[in-house]
Formats: sequence, structure tokens, C-alpha cells
Amino acid sequence: MHINEVKKLRNENITIAIFGAGRYGKALFIILQALDITVHYFIDNDSRKNGQEIIGGVKCRVPCKVSKNVRCAIAVNDIYSDDIYQQAVNLGFSDIIRFYNSDLQELMNSFDDETCIRTLYKGIYKKEINLNHPKTFNEKLNWLKLNDRRTDLTIMVDKYAVRKYVANKIGNDYLVPLLDEPRENFDEINISSLPNQFVLKCTHDSGSVFVCKDKQNFDFESVQKKVILKLNANFFYMFREWAYKDVPPRIIIEKYLQDTSGDDIVDFKFFCFNGEPKIVSVEFQRYNTPFFKSPMCNYYSVDEWKYLGFTTTYPTDEEKKIDPPKCLSEMLEVARILSNALAFARIDLYCISDKIYFSEITLAHMGGFSCFSPEEWDEKLGDLINLSGY
Repeated sequence: MHINEVKKLRNENITIAIFGAGRYGKALFIILQALDITVHYFIDNDSRKNGQEIIGGVKCRVPCKVSKNVRCAIAVNDIYSDDIYQQAVNLGFSDIIRFYNSDLQELMNSFDDETCIRTLYKGIYKKEINLNHPKTFNEKLNWLKLNDRRTDLTIMVDKYAVRKYVANKIGNDYLVPLLDEPRENFDEINISSLPNQFVLKCTHDSGSVFVCKDKQNFDFESVQKKVILKLNANFFYMFREWAYKDVPPRIIIEKYLQDTSGDDIVDFKFFCFNGEPKIVSVEFQRYNTPFFKSPMCNYYSVDEWKYLGFTTTYPTDEEKKIDPPKCLSEMLEVARILSNALAFARIDLYCISDKIYFSEITLAHMGGFSCFSPEEWDEKLGDLINLSGY
């Protein structure tokens, strides 16, 4: 969708609701705001956001039946676009615009990198970002996105290329086995050769993960449609995470991992500051619906395994007892090695039956736009990032 088409919305006397209060909805909100187009409210399936999340002064509400004089602008991960569209139709929206990720990419491309970051920051936090003397965690991550552009960062966020990087650093034993060669097109995958369980991923973005637990009931046609959309979008343009800009879009298929107990595997995300892991987030109790996957998340200090009590995006539960993994010491050493020479990196690891597997490297947690609660943690984590070497 060209920006001139979107500008036409300024001349229409109609209520505009953005369906999707995640990174894609926020990106569309900033675009419309920059074009002087008023957004009246957000809609999101996560009931925890209802009336609580306010984006740029605009409240979020749960889906409900609507009058016909409301234009619904869908801006979600392409993986969920069809489901959200059908939901909007069922709710009575008759005027629906679908902004696919590639559409948002085209619209966001009208902003240069710094302008985009400044506009996004002001729209989300209602204040200017300090890029001359960054102080907070979010400010420093955005400063790094603009100033640290080493070519090896692109390798680190590429979910296929990073495997060689990890193997060279810590060895092949930490890699989740691949079941096929990387593919540029979905129709190149030999479906008949795949086992009953596997995990299909796009290599060039965040969140394009499809878990197959039963091949007979896996909707390959639906997944193919979603993957094609994702392969045509460049994740860089959402929040200007530079490292993703030149990652070639590919598909990989990994072995399905499962703990011997039969429980879902736990993802340990280590927040590393100048090569030293300080904090770990542990996600649990995922809320899986047809429209979103949202976990609970507890943060702990890695030295004392002390519950820290803050949140960034997902809610926390102080009453939930989570023990440190038995292989914590080794996981910390792996995180140190993989985050070496980086001002900040989030190293995601699994510990399954006392064996460690590498998941991914993230250079900008939540794209550099985390919403901390309490807000003081934005500055506390910012104090841990030393930019003096840049």
C-alpha cells in the first residue's frame, strides 16, 4: 500500500481502530500519526491489555461488536493476519484494511533510520529520545542500532548463518539438529521426508516459527501461505534493527525438542552486558489462542537467582517458583562466550535433560522499545551497558 493511498484517510470522517497492539500495530500507529491521521482506539485479543495499555495516549480494548462507521486497520504479524481478518468480519467490521508486513515496510521506508526511531520512541513513550547522551536501556539499544553496524551482527541474527558462528565459538554439540538444507522457497521442501514432529522457521526475522507435533494434522497449505508472506517482508523496517536488513530470507527445519518428562521446554534468555550475563528471563504458562501466544515471564539475577519483580512486555508472577536450571553454570559460560565484544546481547538457550541447546541471539530486546514496569528498570539496565568503546 503506497503512502499516498494512506494519506486519503485524512479526508474521511470515520473512526479508525487498529487491530493489533504489538510491534506491527504500533508501527502503523506511528505512520498514521506522522500523517496527521487520528487513531481512535486499539483492539487486541490479549485481555490483559484491556484499558491498561495506552499507546501514544490511545487506549487498547478487547474485541467487541462495532457499529458500521468504524474503519478497522489490521496490523499484526502476517502469521495471524487471516485469523484476525475473519475475526474482524465476525465482529461486524465492514470496512477493513489489511496492512501486511510488506505494506508496513513500504510505509516505514519513507522515514530515514534516525527519524523513524525518534518518531517511534516519542509515539510510544510520549517523550523525546536522548541519542546524544543515551542513558536508559532503550535509549542505548537504539543508539547501538544507529551506530554499531559491524557486518558480523547480520550473521548473529540470521538463524541459519549464526549456526556456523556458534559452532566456531562453542562447538556443534550446542546446535539443534537440522532436518533439511535451508530453502529459499516453501515448495522446495520435501514434505514426505520430514519426521512426524519438527520446527519450521524463517531465518530473517523474529517470530516466524511453526511447530509441528503431529504431521498428519499439520496444515501445510496454511503455513505455506504465511511463510510466503514472511519471506517477502524485511524485518529491519519495523523498528530499524539494522542487523536484519541484509539477512537473506530462507526457511530452515529443526528437530523438535522435548524434555524427557514430556513438559514443554523452557526458554532461558540471558541478558548480557558487555559480555557478562547479569539477568535471565524465564517464560512460562503460555496462553495459546488462535490469535496470539503470550507467556508469563519472570526475571532473575543470575548470581543469586533472585526474583527481580519487573516486567518489560509480559506479566510476571512472584508466586511462581522457578528453580535455576541444573546446567546454569555452563549456560552462563556459553552466554559469556557468545556475547563477547557486544555492548548488549540476549542469548537464548535451552537446558533439556541437562544438555544445553542454542536458540538465538537478539541484539535489541523488543526492538529497543521495551515498556518497563516499574519504569526505573529502564535506567537500571541502561547503567549496565557501557558504550565507551564505540
